[in-house]
Amino acid sequence: MNLKLKDILVLSPTPTYPLDQGNRRRIYAYCMFLKERGARIHFVYYPFEWWFKLELKNHIEEMKRQWDYFYLLPVSQPVQPPPKNGNYHHIDEWWDATAIEPMLKWLFERNLYDAFIVNYIYLSKAFEFAPRETLKILDTHDKFSGRRELLESIGAKPEFFYTTPEMEKIALDKADVIWAIQDEEAEFFKTLTKKPVIVLPHIEPMRKVERTNLKEDEDYIVLGFAGVANSINIRAIISFFDEVLPVIRNSLAPVKIRLGGSICDYFKDKEIPLGVELAGTFDKPEDFYSKIDAVLLPIKFSTGLKIKAIEAFSFHLPVIAYKNSVEGIPTDYPYHKCETPLEMANHIIELAFSPDKLERYKRDSAKVYSTLQKKVEKAYENIFKLFTKRKRILIIGTKELLIRNSFYFLHLLETFWYLKALYPVDLYVDDLMESEYYEILRTLSRFWVPVRIFISPTTYEKWKRTLSHFPTYFDITTIEEYCKSYNAFLFLYELTDDVEKNLHNFTDCFLRIDVIKSLGKINEEKIKNFLVNNPKVSIVSILPPDLEEFSNLGNPYLQIPYFKNENIWPLSEMSISGFWILTTSEDIPLRVAGVLWELIKSLYPEDGIKLILPDEKDIEVALENNHLPRRARWDIINYRRILMDVSKINTLPHTVIDLSPDLETYSMLHDALIRRGINWYSVYRKPWIVPDNANTLEELLQKISRAKEVDLIENKKIVWRAYMNDARWIHLWKKIQSKGVWR
Repeated sequence: MNLKLKDILVLSPTPTYPLDQGNRRRIYAYCMFLKERGARIHFVYYPFEWWFKLELKNHIEEMKRQWDYFYLLPVSQPVQPPPKNGNYHHIDEWWDATAIEPMLKWLFERNLYDAFIVNYIYLSKAFEFAPRETLKILDTHDKFSGRRELLESIGAKPEFFYTTPEMEKIALDKADVIWAIQDEEAEFFKTLTKKPVIVLPHIEPMRKVERTNLKEDEDYIVLGFAGVANSINIRAIISFFDEVLPVIRNSLAPVKIRLGGSICDYFKDKEIPLGVELAGTFDKPEDFYSKIDAVLLPIKFSTGLKIKAIEAFSFHLPVIAYKNSVEGIPTDYPYHKCETPLEMANHIIELAFSPDKLERYKRDSAKVYSTLQKKVEKAYENIFKLFTKRKRILIIGTKELLIRNSFYFLHLLETFWYLKALYPVDLYVDDLMESEYYEILRTLSRFWVPVRIFISPTTYEKWKRTLSHFPTYFDITTIEEYCKSYNAFLFLYELTDDVEKNLHNFTDCFLRIDVIKSLGKINEEKIKNFLVNNPKVSIVSILPPDLEEFSNLGNPYLQIPYFKNENIWPLSEMSISGFWILTTSEDIPLRVAGVLWELIKSLYPEDGIKLILPDEKDIEVALENNHLPRRARWDIINYRRILMDVSKINTLPHTVIDLSPDLETYSMLHDALIRRGINWYSVYRKPWIVPDNANTLEELLQKISRAKEVDLIENKKIVWRAYMNDARWIHLWKKIQSKGVWR
């Protein structure tokens, strides 16, 4: 089970050090399980259990060492108060908004987490701050509705948190997945919520302990119980003293009862029966269990984690218990499931007079532990599937896509936000210089883009001096490893060696071919070979299939525009005037551009005219020829510079005349301007987004004349309404959704 690259946020009111209580050991166990399999644990500790003000420094330092990231929260209100109104706690009554909310907001704004585990239902409000792509897991630890009634039924005063089924349902419904600690509680939770409930039992690591032979224990069977001084444990021991111990004493069985843990503090000033000893607290469980022959579990009524039973079985010690004490633990041995005090007394007496049975009881405990271990392993397999079956999208980009204010970056943003509505999106970019990675963070942060950036191990080694300063932003992996860790879609703007060699190992793949060709970094022969060798790769382009040269290769084809919204250039912030003539350095388009420039200049002398050529080389060719008027040479603009920095354009044209003979040269500019209602006329071809063509010079001049009378603001509204129903992006949505499991 590999959880590498997974970031898991954990909110806990319970520390994971020292491991001297059951809930602490449970949280530590599953966090360590996830960490050992590659996940990074981000542990948020709300010190809810400390009743004194001074936090122990060594405890905090140890937890910092345990986890990859550790955050200590303040406590701004009294802890564990009784219900404010009525007889039950409201589900959010213990929520400390002042302490917890700012930290969660800060973390979720700056990091992406695959999962968010919240411990206890009274902290379930935390899920409201997690984005929907984060898997929200509630570890219940216990059933808190009915808790008040249970305590009152045994004559104990209600303590800790107790609520109603209606309140418990509110907490459960906030999660995506609920963890229950035993089958009985899971079945109850299923009656309250439709969310999936997984039983995650707790298990302790297997340990061995040798019996320390004490002189005072000779000729006795020593049964031990270790526990904290809560009302359930205290009531259980008092009941044992009253109901079971007299039967044992009447039989004259050689039995001693040894108590350990803080429960001894309760009984140290009270009269206890003969044959009962108080061993006090201990540093390690082995210190107590080495001084007893068998474990006594006299709990008749309780819920939640049966840590003492699990601990006993992990030591392979003989166990004599009430049925409730081993609830959730797979055992059918009668001395593990006593129903009455008399039944428990008889099993103890039998063991005392037949001490040779201790070895058999040990073997039985070992079998129970082995069965429990398999059950836990199965539960963790199910939890592992929760992480690996969830889809993600990896955009494999190039540095041009990340240049702020470029058309490519604006396109990337639109693509990112659209895809993010489907699945979490990550970015793989591996061709930058050292200083450029810092600029990535500045750019993405400026636009509040919540994305993780992946780089190759080779690049990390090369630039780790810079990248090591941003460990939560950059993940080191290969694309192949990413796809094994996630059930991923690839959205390609670059053909890396990793993709070309190992694509058969990957999942679904989309090639944004129009952007790749616009960037000009990959020759078309390489693209063709890639598509031929990978017939399942989907081609994505703004062109319709009949106009895209690679569409005849048989790959799935999606016609998707560059942009989704219309706000590339807000008209209210820009002046609108003049004409743009788009051409190339080819002979005929260049000659026509020169003639048009002269003609429009004579008809509309007050309007400016700009000549747009694809790049610097085309401009050099145009200037070497004599096809352009001398005056027009001052109005030439490099289209590549427009693509790379939209902010340098502070005046938009009223009308664009496209003379380029190919379909793709100015396609990105076309998609941006046409969404703003700018008049666009094409001479050499039929437009393929907004059909408006001029077949003759006379027709073109008529269209220009009519265009001068159009209110661009009103025209923009008409065009924008048309794009509101642009179905082409939906093709991508349907394609991805049909391939994946919806969250």
